[in-house]
Amino acid sequence: MKFKRFITFAAVGILFVFSFIPTASATQGKDTSQAIIKFTEGGGAFRLDSVSTLLFGVNEIKAKKTVYKSITTDPYVQVTDTRGTGEGWKVTAQASEFSDGEKETLPGSSIELKGGVVNSTSSSKEPTPADPVTLTPGGDAVNVVTASEGAGLGTWETHWSAANNDTKNKNVILEVPAGAATKGEHTATITWTLTAGPGQGSGQ
Repeated sequence: MKFKRFITFAAVGILFVFSFIPTASATQGKDTSQAIIKFTEGGGAFRLDSVSTLLFGVNEIKAKKTVYKSITTDPYVQVTDTRGTGEGWKVTAQASEFSDGEKETLPGSSIELKGGVVNSTSSSKEPTPADPVTLTPGGDAVNVVTASEGAGLGTWETHWSAANNDTKNKNVILEVPAGAATKGEHTATITWTLTAGPGQGSGQ
């Protein structure tokens, strides 16, 4: 009988020992860390990179009001804003009177750019081109493209391109009133201005 009791006690002891062995767990612990980067405001570029000359070719004088399509097939303006402020910006344009080098010419004429399209590799919100942009020689500056607060970060181009590889661009035109054209070359200077601050939409 003593032998049987010993065996029973030993078996109970073995079960007791194994009951304290921890089972394996898939997750032994968990913690967190951080990824941190800091950008400084105002240290980047803010510039008007490029503007295009608008050419209207060689044409015969007409007795009536005439619209001339530009032979510049892909005119554009390019803006870079890497300041990091996100305050927005706008581009305006102002045309001087046409001149033949001696006197002002082509009175009552106007230049119109329409169907502007913005292009960029930036993931920022797009700026908004005015449509149309109507320049009156000798008149006030008008809005060309505006970036609202948080928009227009990075490098942006606004294009007024001819369609389907046309050699004349119907999206950029010069309108000359009847009786205004005179023989010779006529030139107007377009002043493009980039200004910091939130754009106010596409109106002029």
